[in-house]
Amino acid sequence: LFSGKIDCSENQDIYSVIDMYSYNAFHLLQNESIDLKLIGHLIRYAYANVAENSIWNIAEKSPLIRKFIEENLADGNRYIYSLLPSQRDAVADVLTPKKSIVVGMPTSAGKSLLAELQILFSIHNFKTEEFTPTVCYIVPTNALIDQVKVDLQSDFKNFNFNIETALPYY
Repeated sequence: LFSGKIDCSENQDIYSVIDMYSYNAFHLLQNESIDLKLIGHLIRYAYANVAENSIWNIAEKSPLIRKFIEENLADGNRYIYSLLPSQRDAVADVLTPKKSIVVGMPTSAGKSLLAELQILFSIHNFKTEEFTPTVCYIVPTNALIDQVKVDLQSDFKNFNFNIETALPYY
């Protein structure tokens, strides 16, 4: 779950592995008490939830997202293993081929990560040989402009993106 890979000779997804081990455990527990069987079911449910909430489910939506997650883990400065509940609720609406996304969430709810995932998803899905998409990231205050630029440059340093800022002129 931490690497996005399964050490197995067969090409299986994580849910198949969880089902296989759960089946074997239930088979071994067939003559045991109901309490042990109940614990086995709870453990299977917990493993399935951990896998479902894993960042690797989102990594499958785009090779750019997978690269972003792998680089964050390799870098060692920023660990992303799963999404916050607020991010999980919003990710299905955000990672779609829509051309405009508006996310309204409270402070520290994970908007920046969602924005970065959407940027990677959009560039992957809309880029063609003749067309490279332009992404506009709007921040609510002028004070955030430089901070967001520095963060995006740092997070996307290996993607060869051109990150620019624009200030409003009154």
